[in-house]
Amino acid sequence: MKFHVVLTESDGDIIRFMRALPEGKFNETVIKILRNAVRGKVAELPIELDDLPAAPKDLHIDLPEDLVRKCESELGFKRGKFTTGVKKEILRCIYKNYKAPPQRCVPVSQVEAVFEKANEFIANQKKKTANAPNKGAQMLDAYHYLIDWLVQNTEKVVERS
Repeated sequence: MKFHVVLTESDGDIIRFMRALPEGKFNETVIKILRNAVRGKVAELPIELDDLPAAPKDLHIDLPEDLVRKCESELGFKRGKFTTGVKKEILRCIYKNYKAPPQRCVPVSQVEAVFEKANEFIANQKKKTANAPNKGAQMLDAYHYLIDWLVQNTEKVVERS
């Protein structure tokens, strides 16, 4: 039985999950998730989610008739809200199986040291350009340089941690 499923920005985790699956495997994976749900289990799948924005999607899933009947009787999926129930089961599977990458911590002292240097740089630039006729343009250049410098040094701090 075919169902039309509309995934919006609020279904971002499902869209990211779908993108992580091999081409054409979403329908098969949904069937596996629902078969486990009917048995009172959550499917065990390796799940990796990307951080890219989730664009809305329209798709169709084709489920076996027996599975649809079991979802309606066992899981309480109602005809008008069937796809909502499917989305909930997919999310249950995602949340059970997703392992977030370990977070890296950066010592505050290293961040403070980088920003101390940044403050010194700006103070020196203000002194140098205090009487310059194009002070605004020179300070803007200094801030652009500073932003590039901060990005490079922040990346170095993160790599060391």
